Amino acid sequence: MKKINRILQCMVLVLLLSIMMGVSEQCGVLYDPDVPRQEGEEFRTVDTGHFIVQLLFTEGHAVVWQPTELGYKQEILVVPAYVGGLPVREIGRLGLSGWRPFTDGALKKIYLPYTLERFAHENVLYHSPYTHDWLLEAVLLPQEYSSMLYWMGKKFYITQEQLDVYGHHSSFNLVNVMYHYNYVDSPNLDYYWIDYIIEDSIFAEPAAPVREGYTFTGWFLEPECITEWDEVRPTSAEQKLKLYAGWISN
Repeated sequence: MKKINRILQCMVLVLLLSIMMGVSEQCGVLYDPDVPRQEGEEFRTVDTGHFIVQLLFTEGHAVVWQPTELGYKQEILVVPAYVGGLPVREIGRLGLSGWRPFTDGALKKIYLPYTLERFAHENVLYHSPYTHDWLLEAVLLPQEYSSMLYWMGKKFYITQEQLDVYGHHSSFNLVNVMYHYNYVDSPNLDYYWIDYIIEDSIFAEPAAPVREGYTFTGWFLEPECITEWDEVRPTSAEQKLKLYAGWISN
């Protein structure tokens, strides 16, 4: 009888360990996104510092599940376009045990990458899915075509070009700060970064752009790169700031 009890205790312990490992695999911080894919590895859950991300190797893209504990403490979040070499196509994963919406923290403004195609559900960013009440500003970095714009609410900021295509949606707002790649055949309609900044706005500083075979020399006020930007930003919605990247050949 004692032997049977010990066997049962061992079986229960193994079961509990399996459950704990499964939960950790779903929601925990387990892997470095820069570690190369292992042979036969179908997916991996990684920590980017501010986000928990699942790399779906067989599907060829990444899903940003939710912020990390550090991420929930941030007033501004920038969702990366790529994690572990895979494009971020989706944010949010409803239905997982312990899942929390992005708004469940200090977040006031979020920048969404041009690679993004969908939300797991509109609850991801809405404070209330029934009233579509946004407590934060969302900026979608431009892309050639965006099905994302069909999801957006009243504090969503886009460019004039995007508005021309999706103008049926009256709740869009125009950005007033535009950073341009400033070279022929550049991606994303030549937009590197966009923003909406007025007096007392919070905003993220974009990282320096990268172009193969060239070195970035700074931001200028005209495409000819004559006047270097003095880092003065708009103080009202009516003020527009267009910036152009400077480049020198390596």
